[in-house]
Amino acid sequence: MLRTVLVALDNSPYSDTATTIAIDWAKRFNARLLGLAILDKPSITAPTPVPLGASAFKRELDESRLVDAQDRILGFLSRFHKRCSLAQVPAQVYEDVGDPTKCILRQAHRCDCDYSGLRNTLPFRNAGCARHGSRKGSPAESAADSGCTTGIAGRAGGEHS
Repeated sequence: MLRTVLVALDNSPYSDTATTIAIDWAKRFNARLLGLAILDKPSITAPTPVPLGASAFKRELDESRLVDAQDRILGFLSRFHKRCSLAQVPAQVYEDVGDPTKCILRQAHRCDCDYSGLRNTLPFRNAGCARHGSRKGSPAESAADSGCTTGIAGRAGGEHS
């Protein structure tokens, strides 16, 4: 029986489609949804070559990017919660910080199923699956490869770019 569905959130049409499917399933099976948005701090603050004396500027840029990413995440969570409320589906939202694949897998153990967009727009280092070390093209693909029950949604209309 399906009781809890995890939905990985980002700002893509794929994530919107995953949310739509998850809401439909939650209604059909009287399940609750968990919306997960991830702050990919390792990718944002990854060391990069900078000119001599520019490390302070790099830190400022990283901090600015973290603040921007945090604002976007709050928007993802708010939009998800609003969509679930309008559909009268019980939902909780979570924010996690770290490698997206590891974050998804850390939350997936609490759920019967998880949905993510076919293409994920989260900036991330392709760290692969935490359990199997796979190196797929997105956190969703890595989670699917790890043995989790995963639904991967494409864009509405079936187009892939």
